[in-house]
Parts: sequence; C-alpha cells; structure tokens
Amino acid sequence: HFEMALEFKHLLKTKYPDRLCTDKDPELSTVHDFRHYMFNYFKGRPGSLELRRRMDRYTSIADIMHAIEEFIIAKT
Repeated sequence: HFEMALEFKHLLKTKYPDRLCTDKDPELSTVHDFRHYMFNYFKGRPGSLELRRRMDRYTSIADIMHAIEEFIIAKT
C-alpha cells in the first residue's frame, strides 16, 4: 500500500499541482467532479467503498483530501 501512497502523491503533483487547497481549481469545476475522479482512481482497491462513503459526507476538496490521506495511512 506504500506504492499506492506514492502513486497518489505523483497524481496530485502532475494533475493537481496546487494540491487543491481550495475548491476553485480551474481543472475541476466542482467538488463533485473531484470526488468522482478520486473514487474512480481508488475503485477496486481494498476499502474503496468505505472511502467512498466517507468522501460522500464531505463538501470541500480539503476534507476529501484528508479522508483520502487517512485511507492511505490506514492501508499502509
């Protein structure tokens, strides 16, 4: 699962270079798009449905990022 964390960090650096600290990302029109993108990214991995349930509760990209970070830490 350490590889997953590295892969995720690489994804953020390349696709989302500003680390999405705000919800006004030019590439992503809404938090919903970000949530959908991230769910598809983690889909099929152990615990991904639990992660989706957590992400569905949040309304900001920062909160979703935090949930993903906790998910990665829990899996490593």
